Amino acid sequence: EIYTLSLHDALPILIVEAARGAVGRLEFDFGGERVDLTPPWPRRDLLDLLEERLGQRVHPTMPIAELRTVCDTNGVHYEPSWGPGKLVFELYDQALMGQTLGPVFIYHYPTEVSPLARQTLEDPTLTDRFELVIGGRELANGYSELNDPDEQAKRFQAEAALAAGGDAEAPPADLAFVRALEYGLPPTSGIGLGIDRLIMLLAEVPAIRDVIPFPIMRPEA
Repeated sequence: EIYTLSLHDALPILIVEAARGAVGRLEFDFGGERVDLTPPWPRRDLLDLLEERLGQRVHPTMPIAELRTVCDTNGVHYEPSWGPGKLVFELYDQALMGQTLGPVFIYHYPTEVSPLARQTLEDPTLTDRFELVIGGRELANGYSELNDPDEQAKRFQAEAALAAGGDAEAPPADLAFVRALEYGLPPTSGIGLGIDRLIMLLAEVPAIRDVIPFPIMRPEA
């Protein structure tokens, strides 16, 4: 977890300095909401936030039938093939994230929806993964890399089974990556920052097409 913590510290500096350099301020209007980038940015556990939003505790170890009932109660769509970790994530994605103004780091995402992230030491159903949420959108995704080839192979197999069952979001198994892990990977972390979404925030525009330099051209008809 020490590796993801260092990313927590570095990312606010990067974004704050980008805002100051680009527009000279840290407050922005984003979809009619006032977003203040002034640090420090809080760090919140995903399950704690969900409990506050839903009025009850959910966890990836809960029976699927119970989680489906929670989804039904809160108007969250789900597919019959989704497991408990995916259901918990969809509760977050559909019922919580869009209402989270931020900036806030949300951490401990379910393992089921984090195939490349290392599990936490305390709970194998959760991972050392975080997202930075600003204005109801994910602006960055970071995690400690899974470096166990056997565990990675198991996760790829699970993803492949979902893909075979018709899940369009499930990626194919990357056996070459598993083989590379067998040679050894030291403790590693990484982060992906959505540059287009950051520019949307700084430019105070609601649509990503407004900030893409070369959008896909389509016939006028």
